[in-house]
Amino acid sequence: MVVVESKDRLLSFETTKKFGLPNFYGGAWFGASDFGDDIEQSGVYQKRHYSDNTVFVRMRHMWPKNPQTISQQSWRQIFANGVEAWQNLTEEEKRVYNNEARKYQFEGFNLFLREWLNYHKTLL
Repeated sequence: MVVVESKDRLLSFETTKKFGLPNFYGGAWFGASDFGDDIEQSGVYQKRHYSDNTVFVRMRHMWPKNPQTISQQSWRQIFANGVEAWQNLTEEEKRVYNNEARKYQFEGFNLFLREWLNYHKTLL
């Protein structure tokens, strides 16, 4: 973890999330290649709040793993089926979900998917 000092900061006052490509790593694909950034400031930035101050931290790039297990693939299929089920609802049914979701301060689609996934969790 690198605490970013004022002299290391980028042009903005507050930099968060991902900036630039990973340093010293590259990739190649048909017709193009990339070796990464040689910019020292590239990385993933995070703003951390402490009781007395706030610091900005630069972390290394991380690549998510995708093991494609049977459980993961089944949940992806359940999620895709839930999205398709939402799309097949009538406008009146969607309106009912949207009105109910206002209590929780989110959209009807999210409420529908939450109920869909919870229902399918009980079946497994």
